[in-house]
Amino acid sequence: MTNNADIIAAGKQRLAYLDILELASAIEEDEFRTITYTFTTPVATIQLIDTTLDGDVTVSVFVAGQDTPLLHLELIDCKNISAVDDKRGKYMEFLGQLKIGEYSRGSSRKEAGFRLYLEPFVLLEPYFRSGV
Repeated sequence: MTNNADIIAAGKQRLAYLDILELASAIEEDEFRTITYTFTTPVATIQLIDTTLDGDVTVSVFVAGQDTPLLHLELIDCKNISAVDDKRGKYMEFLGQLKIGEYSRGSSRKEAGFRLYLEPFVLLEPYFRSGV
C-alpha cells in the first residue's frame, strides 16, 4: 500500500527528469495521473507509461505493421528513476521489481530495471541489479 508521503516523494523525483522527457513526440495524461510518453523513430515507436500514483512504469516497443509490442517490460514500485546526460548520451534509468507473469505486490523478486536511451540514439537496455 502506497501512502501519501510515498506519492509526494515519487512525484518530486519525477520532476527531476522532465527535461529529458521533452524529447517525446507526444505526451498524454489521464485523470488517474498516468502519463504516456511516445518516442517515434523511423524504425520503432517506444511508449513509456508512468503510473505516478502507484509508482509502476511500463515500456513497450512497437514496430510498423504489428499491433502488439515487440518488447514489453513492466516495473512494479519503480521508485528509483534517474536522468543521465553523460558522454554516452541522454538516458533514463528505472529500477523496480520486474513483473513476470501474474505478479503480486509483496512477492520476493530481485530488483531489475531498464535504461531508456533517447539521444544520440534510441536504445532500451534491461538489467538486473547485482548483489541483491
